[in-house]
Amino acid sequence: MASLHKALYFGGALISQNYYSHSLGIGQRLNQFGDVTFNHQYSSITSAEQGQVNGEKLRLHYVANFNKANASIRLNGEYYLQPHFNDFNNYAYNAKTDYYCCDYYKKEYGFDFSLSALIGTSQSLSLNINQEKYKEDQGKRTFYSLKFMQNTVNLSYDLDLSYYQYPTQKNEMLFGITFRIPLKRMGVDNTSLNLGYSYNPYDHYQTELGVSGRHLDNNLNYRVTSARANRARQVIRRVPITAMLRVNRLSDTSLEQTMRFTRRTAQVHWLPTRRGLP
Repeated sequence: MASLHKALYFGGALISQNYYSHSLGIGQRLNQFGDVTFNHQYSSITSAEQGQVNGEKLRLHYVANFNKANASIRLNGEYYLQPHFNDFNNYAYNAKTDYYCCDYYKKEYGFDFSLSALIGTSQSLSLNINQEKYKEDQGKRTFYSLKFMQNTVNLSYDLDLSYYQYPTQKNEMLFGITFRIPLKRMGVDNTSLNLGYSYNPYDHYQTELGVSGRHLDNNLNYRVTSARANRARQVIRRVPITAMLRVNRLSDTSLEQTMRFTRRTAQVHWLPTRRGLP
């Protein structure tokens, strides 16, 4: 890793049994306009079922915090040079089936945009737009989300309105509410008990019960949730575990780097759906 004129050059490789990946990139501070990184990522898997499975993509990431406006912007864009890119989490999760890709997941590009702002001393509003474009005849899928958050000392809640747009299937709208109870009075700081419920006008609803928290000066965020969903009279249970580690200073001129790890466990039943449960 080397830096020159506020630029950061970074890279790394991961080697495991039947798996290899590397990432090479460059980042740049834009002073009050935020930070931007651009990198090339490649993965290769040796599969007894499929032979050699290669994936390759270019990634652009931009983040900016505007303190005077109490707002922040994040943009992540990806372009796939080879469609079957697998990070190590995907590889580990799919290793039990030894199958790592299919024709449906031939992604061409994707992007994720989010805008967050404080609208009061204890209220915030966020907008998220996510789109994925697939090759051949799969078209593109677009997701819109608007979330309102109210924070108080003893009880907080989130209101979420989401809209899913599909190329060939019926679009979906989802309403959700999540209550968060801080556990500080029980001696557990920066941790809350969460109860959520979501519903769409079709045949799906979901309840969630979980715990989330922040530690290491807010650089480590985690969430453990038990979810139960009903769709078309089928019951789906799952326990997703999500953690995010933010490293603020890798060097004097480093950019903020974010790593996300997600693993799904205890899947009693799984059904392919238009939306696909996260």
